[in-house]
Amino acid sequence: MLRVLDEYVDHMMDAGDRREAHGGNDTSDIFASSRSRTRLIKGYQKRKDKKPIRKSRVGGSSIVITSYLVDRLKIGTLKFLAEKKINALALDLPEYGKSSDTKKPATDSEKVDFIEKIIANYSNVILVSPSKSGEYSIPFLKTLNSKLRGFISVAAGHTGALNSEDFEQIDTRTLSVIGELDSKSNKLGYISVSNLKNLRHFKSVIIPNAGHACYMGHEERFHQILYDFLSEL
Repeated sequence: MLRVLDEYVDHMMDAGDRREAHGGNDTSDIFASSRSRTRLIKGYQKRKDKKPIRKSRVGGSSIVITSYLVDRLKIGTLKFLAEKKINALALDLPEYGKSSDTKKPATDSEKVDFIEKIIANYSNVILVSPSKSGEYSIPFLKTLNSKLRGFISVAAGHTGALNSEDFEQIDTRTLSVIGELDSKSNKLGYISVSNLKNLRHFKSVIIPNAGHACYMGHEERFHQILYDFLSEL
């Protein structure tokens, strides 16, 4: 599977080079960046160099957001982060959104390797994980949390995989953001909080009158929560 993922990344980077040669660069791409020095390339973000991206003015952080690209572009998250001079990358994971035709990794270790490859050229990474993307972010938090400056769960799933040993060894500052009305949909947000609250460095924010996708319809509040957390790191 990792070989397939490598081929997928290489293939999409090649496709991006071909599109760039013809002036192609649209926001329907699987990956999007708020940095003007980077290019939007379907499948992977290709840098002009391999050096870590320059630290931002807010906590020297880089935000990597997983899962639903369409929703985030719609609510202006990438634009907001760019205006705050915060490095940001958003992606649709395999079998989601614009990556729906890409087979996902079969095991947790392969998902960890996948995320590790994505963040390789970023420094001081804050991983933002909404809903089902927890199947990638939680295994990563369990095994490679030292590579994260912060973790933001937006009603992330898969948190039940964390155990008492994980709670002791994970030293990453973690923020949970859920909607007040999540309990009326699938309750995933409240399940997430009940598990993540056992982490050593944890805080939680509930957005009033918001559902499971708590950022939808509450864009300004959600963005301020992100920015406040970054400012505390």
